[in-house]
Amino acid sequence: MNFNNFTIKSQEAIQKAIEIARGAGNQAIEPVHLLKGVMTEGESLINFIFSKVGASTATLMRQVDEKIASEPRVSGGEPYLSRTSNDVLQKALDIAKKQGDEYVTLEALLMAIFTVNSPAATILKDAGLSQRELEAAVAELRKGKKATDQSAEDTYQACSSVSRAPARPLSPRGLHRGLCAVTCPRICAASRYTRLTWVPLLPVQSIKASLRSV
Repeated sequence: MNFNNFTIKSQEAIQKAIEIARGAGNQAIEPVHLLKGVMTEGESLINFIFSKVGASTATLMRQVDEKIASEPRVSGGEPYLSRTSNDVLQKALDIAKKQGDEYVTLEALLMAIFTVNSPAATILKDAGLSQRELEAAVAELRKGKKATDQSAEDTYQACSSVSRAPARPLSPRGLHRGLCAVTCPRICAASRYTRLTWVPLLPVQSIKASLRSV
């Protein structure tokens, strides 16, 4: 996976997930961290989708926070993208391709989290979300628009009335706001986790924005 195939907002959501996991002392980056990252960075978009399916954003966020708080806490050590989270990102790429998108959007990440079996998917399903309702809400949000650039979410009609700063283009290094991404994830033979390689870039610590399929 090439991380430049993700929109700026979806990259920011993954970066937020990493920050959330690190802040909570969780070594493994799980789908529940990705879900909170998507809900945080795509607040207006997610609120629109959840309102269409009758789900409470506040209740879901509380349940997500409770799940994150229950994750194992580890002092020190390198962070890992769990195998399940890796599956989520791959599924998001598949969803984007199926929709005819050139980039993976926030809603593709959300649908991938919903689809891949994990506690995060269970939280969404227990809230009453169904595949059909989720797809219908996304279709209404996008109104036939395709993700043809990395600022695709900014073009959606549903978000046009929400005051928000436009997404800035990525730097030549493919980074945005000191984005932390994943370089060369690999499945360890004796582990169910994918290792994250952290690359320091001054003045903030960042990770090169590239993913490669295992």
